[in-house]
Amino acid sequence: MNKQERTYTIIRDRIHSGSFAPLERLNIDALARELGVSPIPVREALRRLEAEGWVRFTPNVGAVVSPVDSTTWEQAMITLAILEGAASAEAQQNLRRSDLTRLRKIAAGMEEAAARADPLRFSKLNRLLHAAIVARCPNTYLMELLEQTNSRLDRLRSYFNHPGFLEPVVDAVARAVAERPGARLVFVTHSIPTTMNDGSGPDGGAYLAQHQDAAAYVARRVAETTARSHDHDLVFCSRSGPPQVPWLEPDVNDHLEKLAAEGVGAVVLVPIGFVSDHMEVVYDLDTEALATAERLGLDAVRVATSGTDPRFVGMVRELLFERAAVERGEAVERVAVGGRPACWDLCAVGCCPNPRTDEPALGGAV
Repeated sequence: MNKQERTYTIIRDRIHSGSFAPLERLNIDALARELGVSPIPVREALRRLEAEGWVRFTPNVGAVVSPVDSTTWEQAMITLAILEGAASAEAQQNLRRSDLTRLRKIAAGMEEAAARADPLRFSKLNRLLHAAIVARCPNTYLMELLEQTNSRLDRLRSYFNHPGFLEPVVDAVARAVAERPGARLVFVTHSIPTTMNDGSGPDGGAYLAQHQDAAAYVARRVAETTARSHDHDLVFCSRSGPPQVPWLEPDVNDHLEKLAAEGVGAVVLVPIGFVSDHMEVVYDLDTEALATAERLGLDAVRVATSGTDPRFVGMVRELLFERAAVERGEAVERVAVGGRPACWDLCAVGCCPNPRTDEPALGGAV
């Protein structure tokens, strides 16, 4: 790595971690002295970061870290959803037989990783799969925009029990049950191998426990809002992998069959494990699950995800500042609702252990 790239990487990483706070001045000469380079690589790095949106130049001040606002993050999330869908649509027209072979190979690797309860490899292959799908997109400008938007997104702590995520869901469910007073609430999330769930979190079982806690909170808040209680369940979708490998159950369609047999007449599908209306929501719920409900004679509706709700976007902003404060060594008060504490920023050493080999948790501390 040359000195220009090294200088850029160090400054970028400090902005991402919060070491350089929003609106903090970035003194070119001071940074050059600290990094042991001339002012030229620093100036080039700041201009590059300006083009990416991380830095802005202010008259009579110079370079400062760009501030974070809810509108920017709302626009980024909407843009990312649009860009990924558009890139996939254009790419599918140009996929070759060799691409399909590669996609099948990656998918097979994901199934093997799931069977072996190897979340690190599964996650890596999942990203590779999505990258392979859009790789044939002929629109280079679109791909540049997608890469630039992705580069602006970084990992925040888990927010499964943050009110900014859950309260929009509460309101959406309350609106749905107003038209279906006796409806059953069916919370849906992505299924994973049971071995992955058993190893999730510092004490195991965190994936299932966090979803159960979020569902219970929403059901309780809906009862408080509407003055009427609704039975609720947590079910799963998007199962894949070899049939002999156990995944979390029941499947949403199987559960709808069960509810219909029990005489339930109406259901509200709540995608509690998803933050936007992406493929697995639109297909697994809006297409497959609603078709199952129609066949069974169930009055079913799928409520919206938190997505672009101002409270959710505001939560993202809040968590960014929270993380930045932590990186600066400041004490923070972590907001959480429900029956579990707020989540950690980085997984502790030994968290989410890999049953096959001693490897660190994805996004973990070292």
